[in-house]
Amino acid sequence: MSANFKTLYLTHFGAVSDVTWHLSTYRQRVLEVYERVAADFQAGVSVEENRRNYAAAEHAIAMQAGVSEELWRKGEDANVTSMCADGVRLYCEKGR
Repeated sequence: MSANFKTLYLTHFGAVSDVTWHLSTYRQRVLEVYERVAADFQAGVSVEENRRNYAAAEHAIAMQAGVSEELWRKGEDANVTSMCADGVRLYCEKGR
């Protein structure tokens, strides 16, 4: 944010001209994801249960945003949510 870019060019989503909003919103989502996965990790939840919890929470967010079940499935097939849950869990395991 300190670079004060006027536009971001996202690889898969095109140009973003409201850089401050985009980065603020993205930061909040990253923190939400981290807090959700970290809470499961700290509670001793298994990797598989953490994956299920994460996928269910992300699915609910997508449905609330108006994403169709068909589009959700396509997204899951292309980039399964468990990869994100596993990555954040690994970050927690390393004590970050």
